[in-house]
Amino acid sequence: MSVGGPFARQDGGGGVDVLRVEGAIDPPVAGAIAGLIADAEARDAELVVLELDSPGGLSLDLPALLSALRSPVPVAVLVGPRLSGAEATGAAAYLAAAASVVAIAPDATIGPADPPDLTAPDGVGPPPDEARPIARVRVTGAEAVALGVADLTVNGLGSLLDALDGRSVPSVDGETVLETSTATVRFHGLGLFRRALHASTSPAFVYLVLVLALALLLFEWFQPGFGVAGVAGLLLVPLATYGLVMLPARWWAVGLLLLGPLLLAIDLAIGGLGAPSVLGAGALVAGSLTLYGGDASLALSPWLVGTTSLVTIIFFVIVMTIVLRAQAGPPAEDLFALVGREGVVRSVLDPEGHVYVDGALWRARSTATGRMATGTRVVVEGTDEGVLLVGVEDS
Repeated sequence: MSVGGPFARQDGGGGVDVLRVEGAIDPPVAGAIAGLIADAEARDAELVVLELDSPGGLSLDLPALLSALRSPVPVAVLVGPRLSGAEATGAAAYLAAAASVVAIAPDATIGPADPPDLTAPDGVGPPPDEARPIARVRVTGAEAVALGVADLTVNGLGSLLDALDGRSVPSVDGETVLETSTATVRFHGLGLFRRALHASTSPAFVYLVLVLALALLLFEWFQPGFGVAGVAGLLLVPLATYGLVMLPARWWAVGLLLLGPLLLAIDLAIGGLGAPSVLGAGALVAGSLTLYGGDASLALSPWLVGTTSLVTIIFFVIVMTIVLRAQAGPPAEDLFALVGREGVVRSVLDPEGHVYVDGALWRARSTATGRMATGTRVVVEGTDEGVLLVGVEDS
């Protein structure tokens, strides 16, 4: 969803309301469309324009959405034209069939109308009469006009408003003569909350968020305490869960996707980097490739799966191995030689952090009560399992 164009945003009643719909038509988008039409009715707007570039619906109450288009305010659907190759497929084609007027850019396409919902390839019943010519086919701008599934071809919103000026179009109140050439134009967006929910129904986005959340939580598993990575991972979990519920995710594939990094982490913990890592890598790839059912357009790109899987494997096998070795610290005899040396706190000790002693940075734990701020002068009092024990230096 995007907002912009050659018109300044205006406020007030009447005029033309424009909503750009990009990506799948899911419940957040459907809610935005219905809300805009209801608001346009309350303000007695001249026209609602839906600029469409959509592959279809996701977990959508299509009859309710089509019902919202039966309004006293005429609704125009414009397929394209901001992105070359814009499309109106599935539920978007149904939406166009229910509109008062349909315009299409010359290089845009409309159809096939089935399946209207990408999560239900068997469809929700026969398409409306206006969409039956494209139930199984895809047509371009001129072809759509010839078949009667579009009313006119245009090169943009301005061209559409000029073409509709003085034109009589149907609405629930009968025929309405539009006056659009000098109308006030208002651009609308999804809003922050709906935009976040809409993003979380993108198959690739949900997949990446799920893998990232799991990687952050497993990274935190190897750290002392619970820090930023763990909090970030927990915040991503609800977003990924919402997307998996909305999309036709195969739950056994989700299980494989979760099992893969978990096996990699377990093998890392036991220091083996053997059979569990191989099985984990296989489970990660298999779960990624089979994650989504439904329409084939939901399948993840092999390049995305390959890149994500490779980065995840490198993270656990190489990066985390280096991190754990660094956490193990130097030999005990090297630490013992630092007892009695003076240093300075480089990261807050609460009670653990890092101190700079004898020209190097060391993990340390405060023996004093309360936090030690950065810059505090300390003295090494002892060691404990690879960690320096430090107290405040006497003045």
